Formats: sequence, structure tokens, C-alpha cells
Amino acid sequence: MVLGDGARRRTRWLAEARRVGGAIASGVLILVAISVGLSTSAGAAPSMADPSSTTSTSEPESNTPTSQPKDTTPTSRPAAIPAPQGSAKSYTLGIQGTISSGADVPALVLDKKEFCNCGNRNTEEVRALPNRLPSGGSASFAYNTPFPSVDASELRFNYKIEGTPYRLVGHALVTVFGAPEKSCRIDSGAVAYDFSPYVCSVAWGSTKQGDPKPKWTISKKPVETVTDVGRQKELMTEYYQKFCAGGDTRRCTFAAVNVKVYARDPVLAPPAIENCLDDDVVETKEREFRHEEDNSLKVELKAEASAALLDSIKIGTEIDTAYTHTWKESLSDKTSLKVPIKSGKVAGVFFSDGEADVTGSFTLNSKDKIYEVPNVIFHYPIEGSGKAKDVNDKPIRTVWSARKIGDAECGPQDHGVKDVKVPSTAKG
Repeated sequence: MVLGDGARRRTRWLAEARRVGGAIASGVLILVAISVGLSTSAGAAPSMADPSSTTSTSEPESNTPTSQPKDTTPTSRPAAIPAPQGSAKSYTLGIQGTISSGADVPALVLDKKEFCNCGNRNTEEVRALPNRLPSGGSASFAYNTPFPSVDASELRFNYKIEGTPYRLVGHALVTVFGAPEKSCRIDSGAVAYDFSPYVCSVAWGSTKQGDPKPKWTISKKPVETVTDVGRQKELMTEYYQKFCAGGDTRRCTFAAVNVKVYARDPVLAPPAIENCLDDDVVETKEREFRHEEDNSLKVELKAEASAALLDSIKIGTEIDTAYTHTWKESLSDKTSLKVPIKSGKVAGVFFSDGEADVTGSFTLNSKDKIYEVPNVIFHYPIEGSGKAKDVNDKPIRTVWSARKIGDAECGPQDHGVKDVKVPSTAKG
């Protein structure tokens, strides 16, 4: 049975083995022919004193056929692997391996096994792999290729991880003339799943040619809790858009542990207005604001990523569903308002709206490790319709107001009313 993409390599190795074996056999036949010719021409058995004698009466006859030299094994070929106890067969090549699982990995159930020994199927295939490996278990096996195969031994196996959609897939190829091959992965069907909670590895247990002893290991992915803010920002910058933007909860999840809903203090809708006249004035001003999602790590999120995260928070938190829909990735509003400004003063238009501060932890499932990023705070604006309420059960609304900011800096040339820039943190 030819198996896998190693078929061409095995064909090449087998051709080389046949070429070497054929050359040796031809040499032996020439020697035999010369020996027979000498015996015939002499007409009698050669003398024991003759150093060119081709036979010796002091040694018993060998059962080895005359077409086989005593030692034709190439120096790179592995030593013969003993046959399992109770078997009379002679084995020349095989795969002796180990499969181990961690204590936090469910039992492994054999789903499929395939073998290739470039010869006839044999009973070794039946008992080469354990049918079931318990959680935290380990099992050794030996799949030996029977004589006269001199090409390669190859096996593939699939183990279902009990109670999950995943499976452990392994492969090993041991050859006489070339380097051995090994592989290991976690998948589901034909698709490799990096986002499974498991990771596997395979390593050689020996450097012996023809008998490298592959060792497969499956375990839960290691978990690293990242508390350094700088490292948290790096991870979120690298993985958030990649894993979370599409709402892929297999790679990225956010678990909210605390939610605080409140009305924000008044915030200036710039610009401010400066009155450098001698008289007080009232100015009608149009202003607008945009309140967008923000987070403690200052990681800028794409709109679709922010929306996906917000949806997962609403689903995963025990918040009154009557007003969770008032949380937004961003809100905007505008107004036209009369602003009284005293002489020599600066005033402005302020707005107050609601905000939901959500504190939680991210779980980022990468290929080889799971990262836990705790204590990340997201600030979401709340639609000021009054449906959401603060901790005191007071409805949260968007409120516009005109407020005095401070004294104007009017120079000799300043005489009038104009818009001016002031710090965004200015309080009314």
C-alpha cells in the first residue's frame, strides 16, 4: 500500500537499494563462476595447503545462500530491530514511538491509522497503536517492518479528543537511506485549528539511523497573564484587529467583570467665545459634539471591531436589556443655543451625556499560547434618551448648557466678540 506524499521518495530509495543489491549479487555470481571453473579444470578438490582454496573443511557449511554475502548492510543502515516476543519473524526496520497527553487533556480515542511498509500487511499493524489513551496517559508502541523490506516504514494516525470537535493528527516516516520525517497538528476534519485550546509537538527520542523513536505529546496551551500595561497594549494592537474585529469568539473573548453607568460632567463643545466689548452680549451659537468609544489602553479600534466587542459585552453581562441597546460605539448631537457672555469674559457651549465604563479581561487565543489581558476598561457613550439610568436610578439624558469659562485676554487691538481656542478640559 503506498501512502502519503512520501511515495516518490520511497520509490527512489527502493531503486537505490535494488541497484546496490544487484551489484553485490552480480559480484557474488562472478566469484562463484570462477570457483566452479577452477574446480572443474583441476578435476579434484583443492588442496588444504593451497592458499587459493575456495572451501575449507575446518568450517561447517553455512545455511546462508551463496548469492548472499555475509555482510551486505550499508554502514548507514540501522541495526535490525528485534521482533516482538513470541514472533519468529526477522525485522529490519520499524517505528517505535510514544504518545503522551497532559492531565488536563480529555481521553484520546483512535479514529484512524494507516501504514506503509512497502511490502505485505502484517499483524504488527493491528497492535501498533493503542485504541484509547486516558487523560494524562502515555503509551509506547512498536510498528516493525518485516523482512525483506529495505525501503521505509511510515504511519499516520488520528486520535479524537473526547468530547471536543478536535483531533490529534500524527505522521512519521523512517527510512534506510534518507532523513526521517515527523509531524503533529490539532485539527477538525481537514482544517487545522490554531484556535483550539490544545497544542501538540513531536520530537525524536533517538539519533539512531532507522530507529529515531518519535515522541508525540498533546497538552493544553499554556496561559500567560499579562499585567504590564505596555505589554497589554502591544498584544491588543497586534491581536485585537486580527482576532476580534470579525467577532471570532474562538480566538478572542472579553469577559466583563464590572459595569458602571453614569452621567458625565459637562464637556465643552469647542470653540469657546470671547467678549472683548465693553458691554455684555448674547450670542447664538451652533455647536456639535461626537462622543466615541475609548479604552484604558488607548488602542484605536476599527468601527467593526468596536461594534463586535460591544455586542459581545451586551450578551455576556447581566445588564438590564431594556437599555443596553443605548450603548453605542459613537454618538453625535448638535444644537443651536443662546450664550450670554459678560464683558471681558469667555463662555462656551457645554454638553453632558452618559457613559458606560466596562471593566473586564480579554482572552486571546494564539497558535501556541493563550494570553489573558485583565483590567481593561472600555468607555462607551450612552444615548441620552433617558432609557438608561445611573447608579442612583436617575435617567441619563444629553443636556446642553451655556457656561462661563473665565476671563478674556483682551489686548489693545481686541475689540469685539470672537471664537477662541481653550483647553478641551476647560470647566464651566
